Amino acid sequence: SRLRRRAGAHRAGAFWVEGAPLSGKTTLLNRLATECVKAHGGEIVPIVLDAYRLTSSWLPDAFATSDGDALDPYLRSEHVEGSRAYWFLKQALYARRALLLIDDAHLTPPWSREPLMA
Repeated sequence: SRLRRRAGAHRAGAFWVEGAPLSGKTTLLNRLATECVKAHGGEIVPIVLDAYRLTSSWLPDAFATSDGDALDPYLRSEHVEGSRAYWFLKQALYARRALLLIDDAHLTPPWSREPLMA
């Protein structure tokens, strides 16, 4: 329910999909995003993130302007800071109305995979 989500009572679930190249992992993520929008009528905002670009944005100086927000440097690199898309995604994350779908995690360095699953 909306009240439980705001209270932080929603359990954060995660799952990891592995497969050979061209086995349909990205297609599955895109389908999950589409079904999420259909099923929740805009209540949940699916955000597909590229794991390699996400972890590449985790440079020490990137956090200096993001107040420790691990996604902000990525959002700033993918969208113009202050744009409607940037603020829409930030608000969805803040309101706990975002579903993060991380693609291409197998292309990231091994040290970066653990934070992706946290």
